[in-house]
Amino acid sequence: MLPEISAITTALKNAKDLIEEIASKVKERADSALTERFNKLLFLIMDLSTSVISFQGYILSLQKKLLSLQEEIEALQKENAQLKNNIESAEKWKEESKLYEPCELFPGVWVYSPKDKDQKGPRLCPNCFQEKRISFLQLRKHKDKGIYYACSNCSFEVMKPSAGPVMAVSKGKREPWHEY
Repeated sequence: MLPEISAITTALKNAKDLIEEIASKVKERADSALTERFNKLLFLIMDLSTSVISFQGYILSLQKKLLSLQEEIEALQKENAQLKNNIESAEKWKEESKLYEPCELFPGVWVYSPKDKDQKGPRLCPNCFQEKRISFLQLRKHKDKGIYYACSNCSFEVMKPSAGPVMAVSKGKREPWHEY
């Protein structure tokens, strides 16, 4: 579009130069009728030049709007991709979480384990499971104290002493063991 405008501008300049040359010859002859026509032609050329400049401004504003729309489309495409990713992750978690069910590890202490009883799978941390993460509870043994399970991802621990009640520390709290 800009080359055509440039061509129009060049043609107008050449026409103006030609008209000025004719004007000088007309002045020499002092022909008033030609002078009047010449002046009208000059005014038409000036009006046309003004219109071309106005048209160029309009094209420039359209280009700015187009750029703004392209940026908006790009932002919406990014957001759409993120939303699709979120949906995919949620669907994946939904399918994966169906494989597990709550089970009582010790009296009053619930964790997650595979639903398929034939499949001996690891027990999962209940805190991490609620945050849509699979984190295995690691079995630890103490010689005199008993056994306990600990999550390596968060601070969840549960202990079954050799004697006495079950005790647990929940996520993020390193307070004394709680009795159940």
